[in-house]
Amino acid sequence: MSSVIIKNILSQSDLTSLMDMELPVFAKEGYLKAKSSSFGWLVSDSFILPYIIVKKLIFKRLIFTSTPIRLLKASDEQEALFLSEAINFLKENKLCDFIGKAQSNCVFKNVPEHISTVPWGSYLLDLTKSEDEIISGYHKKHRNVVKKAEKEGASVVFNDSIDVVYNNIKETLDRQNAPYFPSLDFLTNLKKDIPDNLLLASVYQNEILQGTAVILFDGECGYYLYGGSTPRPATGSVNYLQHRIMLHLKSLGLSKYDFVGARITVQPGSKFEGIQRFKSRFGCQLETGYAFNVIFSPIKFKLYNFTAKLYLRLKGIEYKDPIEELLKVPNK
Repeated sequence: MSSVIIKNILSQSDLTSLMDMELPVFAKEGYLKAKSSSFGWLVSDSFILPYIIVKKLIFKRLIFTSTPIRLLKASDEQEALFLSEAINFLKENKLCDFIGKAQSNCVFKNVPEHISTVPWGSYLLDLTKSEDEIISGYHKKHRNVVKKAEKEGASVVFNDSIDVVYNNIKETLDRQNAPYFPSLDFLTNLKKDIPDNLLLASVYQNEILQGTAVILFDGECGYYLYGGSTPRPATGSVNYLQHRIMLHLKSLGLSKYDFVGARITVQPGSKFEGIQRFKSRFGCQLETGYAFNVIFSPIKFKLYNFTAKLYLRLKGIEYKDPIEELLKVPNK
């Protein structure tokens, strides 16, 4: 018998009737429906867990967009139990073929023992510090190049056009041979449905674009969702963009800035090592926890991975299942 009663909520009106609170940005209806037409919230008396379902061909892949959100005071053990029962609910009601790795912002702290996990984390900056304290926390190289960019006239535009940001990020991820990038429709829908939670930022030098960023935020935290740059950005311009974003979010009263996603171990010399060095040198703290997937239909899961690998190989891109890839990174 289930120890926690789980309800699957599919409409915002039913959801808001359950609680008197402002949802974090990754649980908002506007965000979820920008990601997929199939979405909902798994709810108990103490927790809420938003999800989307991505349907491709015969496959249904469910992705959590947040870790469990606490509605009431609850223990870590209760959170792990809720997650266990939520997974059981999904299986019993056949809502998906498998639960894929959650969004990169999700660092699960309390996971049931029967779930196989991999280490996962994210770099967070404390925005409650003074501006001087934040800047003094930067690595010396970051501090120097930020000052250099500012001295040489770098300027940041907030709420730049969607086309500018989209094209820059797409070109960046194409250069990196990345399999996925945010669609223009996705950014357009965010701008339409949750404009007060979206920041499109660009950095220019001598009126020439150097880099861009897509930031989502709520009342507590800002999230660095996507970023792009020109092939050879001016020295320090991309660092300066992040510097200005963080101070802007601080001015809005936010307490944290999340660089969204970090591998706990990385291959030396890999692109991930460079990305995480860039993030960590802003004086961030590494929050650690877990990521996981749960497979309800092993046959469909294997077929999905085979199909994805074949499709992307035809486009010259190597596909790797996110959890499988993390498992192959040797622990230090």
